[in-house]
Amino acid sequence: MTDYVGHKRPPFARRFKPGQSGNPSGRPKGSKNAKALYVELANRKVRIRVGSKLKMVTQLEVILQAMILKAMKGDTRAADTYHKIGKSLGVFDPNPLEPGRYGVIVLPGVMTPDEWDKASAEHHAKRDEDLKKAKRLQ
Repeated sequence: MTDYVGHKRPPFARRFKPGQSGNPSGRPKGSKNAKALYVELANRKVRIRVGSKLKMVTQLEVILQAMILKAMKGDTRAADTYHKIGKSLGVFDPNPLEPGRYGVIVLPGVMTPDEWDKASAEHHAKRDEDLKKAKRLQ
C-alpha cells in the first residue's frame, strides 16, 4: 500500500479494513424492495368460499373480483380504478404484441424447410439461454 494521502486516498488508519462494510447499519441482506413485496403479496394464495366449495385464488384475483362487484353496484370510483388497471396492462389495446414474439429475420440465402427448422431451433435455443442469463443477472 502507498502512504500517499490526498484526493480519494484517506489516511491509512482511516481506510476500511478488508471485509469491513462502509455502511454497517445499511439495508439488511434479504430485504425486499417495494416491487418484490407487491408481487409476493399479490400472488399469495388465499381460500375463498364460492357457494359451498372452498377455492384457492390469489389475493390480486380477490381484490379485482371485489372491485368488479363494487363497480357493478354503481361505485364509479371502483369502475374507474378497474379501467385504469386494465389500461395500464394493455387490455384495451387493439392488437397487443407479445414481447419477444415478433421481429425481423435476415436470411443468408435460400433454405430448405429442414435447414430452416434447424436454424430456427438454434436461434430459439440461443435466445432462451440469453434470457436465462439476463434473469440470473437481475
